[in-house]
Parts: sequence; structure tokens; C-alpha cells
Amino acid sequence: MDKPAVTTWLFKNHAVRTEDWRYIQYANGDEELYHNAIDPLEWTNLAGKPEYAQQKEEMARWLPKANNETPGGQMRNADAKGKKGRQKTGEKR
Repeated sequence: MDKPAVTTWLFKNHAVRTEDWRYIQYANGDEELYHNAIDPLEWTNLAGKPEYAQQKEEMARWLPKANNETPGGQMRNADAKGKKGRQKTGEKR
């Protein structure tokens, strides 16, 4: 397999995508595995089936080894603080 596409959503939620497969691992440990070549709408989650353990393992090796705090969450907190300071005179805080 060539290098797959890896995407991250918030903290520890990652997806690995190849031409035929998509593997998702969530922060809570849940997993999803789809064979997009035969199930393009991702109706059947194969992650819990033992016969796909090797495919999951192959996909999981591309997951990030380290996770950092979500920058988006930090930005939202900073943005909320910034909005507080920009309130018009006379508005309640």
C-alpha cells in the first residue's frame, strides 16, 4: 500500500484512508473499518470481525504515535476570552 491519507478530528480521533479501505479510531477506543471498494456508502462496519484483524492492524500502523491537545479547542477558548473584552460599554458580562 502507498501512503494513505490520515485525518484527525479533535483529540485522538483519527481516520486512515486508502483507495479501498477506511479505518477510524476514536478517542474512546471505538473503531470502524469499511471496505469502500465493495461498500462505498460505509453501511457495514467490519472492525469487530476477526477476519479483518490483519487489515485493521495494517491500517492502524499509520495512526499518529503522539497526540497533542486540540488547537481548535484552545482557539475557541481564546476567542471566547477575546469576545468578552470587546463587549460594548454598558453590556452585561
